This record gives sequence, C-alpha cells and structure tokens, in this order.
Amino acid sequence: MVKQEHIDFLNSYLPFLKKMASDDREEFFNKVVLKYYNAGEIISNNVTCSGMITVYEGQARAYIGSSTGKQISVYRLLEGDVCVLSASCVMKNLTFDVTIETEKDSQIIVLPSEAFDKFVKNNSPLKDYVLAIMSQRLSDALFLIEQTLFSSFDKRLAGFILEQASIEGANTVKITQDTIANHLGTAREVVTRMMNYFENEGYIELFRGGYKIINNVGLSSL
Repeated sequence: MVKQEHIDFLNSYLPFLKKMASDDREEFFNKVVLKYYNAGEIISNNVTCSGMITVYEGQARAYIGSSTGKQISVYRLLEGDVCVLSASCVMKNLTFDVTIETEKDSQIIVLPSEAFDKFVKNNSPLKDYVLAIMSQRLSDALFLIEQTLFSSFDKRLAGFILEQASIEGANTVKITQDTIANHLGTAREVVTRMMNYFENEGYIELFRGGYKIINNVGLSSL
C-alpha cells in the first residue's frame, strides 16, 4: 500500500482511475508499490518483468540493445510518464525485447505483472488506456526508425543536444559521449567527431563529461 501522497500523484497523472469503479480503484491502490532504483539500474528487460510502471521521481529510458553491446533509445520516461512494456511478460504478442533503465536515482510506482494482467482483462478504463499508451510508443518507435534511416547524424545529434538541455532545464548538461552514443545507436567516435564540429562552429562548448549550448538558434536550424 502506497502513501496518500502517492495516491494523489497517481490520480493526477492516470486519467483512467477516475473512470474506475470505487472498489476497483481501491484495489488498484492496494496493489501498487513504490520501488527505489539507483541510476543505471535495470527496471525491466527480457528476463525481469516488473509490471506497469509510473515514474514518481527521477528519469528512465527504454532502449533496444544488440548482442554486440550496441544500444539505441526508443523513448524517455520523466515524472508522471507511464510504461507498460515493462509488463511484456503478460502481453503475449509482444515479440521484441525492450530494456527499461534508470538514468537518475528514481522512485517508481509499480503495478505488479499479476495485478496488471488481471486489471487489463477485467477493467475497460485501464485496457483502453494501455491501448492508447501502446499506440503512442509505436509512434515513438516509428519516428525513431524514420530519423535513423532518413535523417543525417548532425540533425539527430543537434536534436538530442537540445532535448537533453530541455529535460535538464539548463544549457549546461553533464553527459558523457559514450552515453550519447548509446542513446543514438552509434559509436562514440562518431559522436566525438560531430561534437567537435559543433564546437568549432560555435554551437556548443565542450568540457569533460558534458557540454554547454552557446548557440540555440544555430542548433535549432539544423
């Protein structure tokens, strides 16, 4: 059982709760649990099936990885964001593996897989919400494919640099080039060359373990 502050949080971010019968809503709150994860910890993958997760505090990402260690981020999870791919073990037709990993120390509200399965089968408001979330994630994945196949890397990197600054709420961002490469599905050397080019063009200023945006307009024009 979570605390009242967590219940209030869920009520503000999960619209399907208002459509549930009061008994179902009470059961939902009785089933969810608050879990703590350190930065870089795996919430869910093809081995671990956590259930439906909602980010209470912190930040996570969903990515696809290859046997060679190469990764590419499909989408990010910020405060209030929901992920149901973390309950993939109860979604029989899901045939690809997605890993959910924290990017910062995080508090995650989890509806365990068994309870999630029961609610999806017996509760129309949650079922409809899950379908909407899955549609959004499919759109995210298709956009990622489109960008990867048809956009030049300088455009993708410029977009990531601006997005990361927006997430952090600051023009100075601490992030390694290895991490950027993992997000964008490329080699660190490719990121390093393009980051150096951006610095030479006056778009950013590099420092060890991060960058500072100097020219927002220039990056946006890319």
